[in-house]
Amino acid sequence: MQEARVAVVRQNPKSEEACPLDCTKPAEFESRRDERSTIMEWSENIGLGPQQWYPGGTELFKQGAPAEYVYFLERGLVKISHMDPSGLEMIISINATKGSLMGASCAVLEKHFVTATVLTRTQLRHIPSAQFRSQLNRDVNMSWHIHQMHCRMLSALIVQRAQMASLSVRQRLEQLLWRLITTMELKRENGEVRLPLPLKYWEIAQLVMVTPEHLSRVVSALEREGLLIKEKSGTLVFPDPDKLWHGAT
Repeated sequence: MQEARVAVVRQNPKSEEACPLDCTKPAEFESRRDERSTIMEWSENIGLGPQQWYPGGTELFKQGAPAEYVYFLERGLVKISHMDPSGLEMIISINATKGSLMGASCAVLEKHFVTATVLTRTQLRHIPSAQFRSQLNRDVNMSWHIHQMHCRMLSALIVQRAQMASLSVRQRLEQLLWRLITTMELKRENGEVRLPLPLKYWEIAQLVMVTPEHLSRVVSALEREGLLIKEKSGTLVFPDPDKLWHGAT
């Protein structure tokens, strides 16, 4: 094995139906299986390479480069971003869904239109893009499943964007922090959770669609209310992480 990290999704604590924003029951911090079990039914037969661990900061593929591999996420957190002509980076999504494929669309188009960067220690497997395309052409069931997966991803992005209008800046930040806690499968110690931030402050600000200055003010408000404690190392401590939960609207 080599180097990587973990992923999780969340469920509405008041319902057994999966929350579109990747949610886990607040009191349980459970991982949802997502589409992993379905993918595993055929993943072993399509030539996936062995499990490998990737350290944070590893660039899996770069925007504009030829698509050489498709990656299967087993555990971890991967940032998907796009660079505009002026050099401004825009974060498209944070991929934390166990069993998801990254670079599948790019493999079909034979070129990467986004960049994928590992945020923390992440476990992946991969398959050459040419082999992936060949398998899609031969295996109708696999092709249909990939199509469904892309539809679910698009649906989730639409819901997340829609919530930008229905949640306040503070609620969006709390929702993001909750997702990071559950994704990283952090354990409670004496009721509190410690979160080593895998993202820079400007990246968090971009994800919740505010300026870094506004983000700083919101974080300060959470500190004053005792909802989080900032350590000098940059780690955030949450005395009662359940208070970060915001169910789907």
